[in-house]
Amino acid sequence: MLVKPSPEDTRDYKFKAKTTYSNLPTSVDLTLLLPPALDQGALGSCAANAGSVALRFLYKKQIAQDWLPSRLALYYVTRVYMTGDAPDEDTGCYLRDLCKAMSRYQLPPEIYWRYDISKFALPPPFLQADELAPAPLVEYRAVNRDEFSLKSALAERNVVIVGIAVYESFMTPLVASTGVVPMPKPGEQCLGGHGCLLIGFTVSTWVLRNSWGMWGKKGNFTLPVAYLTNPNLCFDAWVINKAIES
Repeated sequence: MLVKPSPEDTRDYKFKAKTTYSNLPTSVDLTLLLPPALDQGALGSCAANAGSVALRFLYKKQIAQDWLPSRLALYYVTRVYMTGDAPDEDTGCYLRDLCKAMSRYQLPPEIYWRYDISKFALPPPFLQADELAPAPLVEYRAVNRDEFSLKSALAERNVVIVGIAVYESFMTPLVASTGVVPMPKPGEQCLGGHGCLLIGFTVSTWVLRNSWGMWGKKGNFTLPVAYLTNPNLCFDAWVINKAIES
């Protein structure tokens, strides 16, 4: 859990919903369009795991290709090239920096730079994979963290990369088996920031994809609607899309 709240930046482009209140569905579930949940292991790469799955989802939706960009490569370029951290520092990242990395760098497929966390400090072999990877550059948009904006993004078949604050109640055996995360209670300790993927909603809950293997409900978990609309509990939300050529 090493995601840090992105500093405010007035230059951010905002997601603009095409959906209206009147035609917003009561539920969305993008689970069946996603591969099985990934496992980040003992590395603070939750954001890169979420970003790689979001890119895979985008490639499949817009260019009909289904391949996973290297999570280690994305984690490396975000930390080292975007944030300026040392290669051997498992520092996590800002989600805005993650999105910038996805927009600027062509990432090799994971089959060419596999997720071996002992190699997280090594520069990824971009040149070996560039000719093999379509890797279109992407544009990114900040999503307002209100119920309508988040639900509209999902209704328009976007997954949303979110940063959330994780409290002690998130880490219980019950949540690990059911995936049902409650609102934190007064006095609970915040354990840190976590990056994950928002993939659906119902009337009362959000559905999210984690990167802890089969933790929760086959890798997914739910949050009360009020969790993501609380700025103290959700500090970032981003969608990516294929860049429009000028």
